Amino acid sequence: MLAIFTGCIEIAAQNIAPEVLSRQVVQLQDHKIIFERITPPVPATPPTVSLQTNAALPRQIVSVSCTVYGHEFTEMRWHDLAGGEYVIWSSIDFTPFTGRLSGGFDLGGVHYEVFMGLGEAPSSEALAPLAAFHAIMPPAEPGSWYAIMSQPASVADAAYSGIDALHLHFDANKTAILAEHEAVKASNAALQAQRVVRPSLKQDTVIRFWPIQSVLHGAQPEEGQP
Repeated sequence: MLAIFTGCIEIAAQNIAPEVLSRQVVQLQDHKIIFERITPPVPATPPTVSLQTNAALPRQIVSVSCTVYGHEFTEMRWHDLAGGEYVIWSSIDFTPFTGRLSGGFDLGGVHYEVFMGLGEAPSSEALAPLAAFHAIMPPAEPGSWYAIMSQPASVADAAYSGIDALHLHFDANKTAILAEHEAVKASNAALQAQRVVRPSLKQDTVIRFWPIQSVLHGAQPEEGQP
């Protein structure tokens, strides 16, 4: 059932359950729309939460665009604040990182915030890059990478510190990362199979609303106004 709330306060953020004052049901062909007029919600007192953060750690942003070729290697591209442009080929297939790096990770006394755009090259476009990758860098353990392009051509090793940290993080957590990735794929496959066998029914929609008095309500008209 899908619930839609109108007004200025979400129903979930309250201490007292609202009272339904009136209810109207509109029957459509495959589902219902239910209108419920309720008493105005009472705002909840926000809980006091003590959060432990790693705010004391120095932070580094790792923002990369990635293309995976044949699940054998990943091309990673990024720019630095000085306008430098970099491209590397990594022996790691970063596909399992999809959706996993929110919040970043800590390594060597530094907190890395990771922003990764990731896609897969079509099979028809992967043959030549794969051949070139195999020629310059056979698969290796732990994850390794090869600099393909750097502008300016000569840069300090620090330009690649975030990429090094990302590879070290993957190597240290590879078993857990791959296991979680396989579990997510299995869950998605099972859900898809279930949808094929049993198509989902359209849910009823509940629209809850409450009256809000205008700030102008009850105001006396100015002289000369109707």
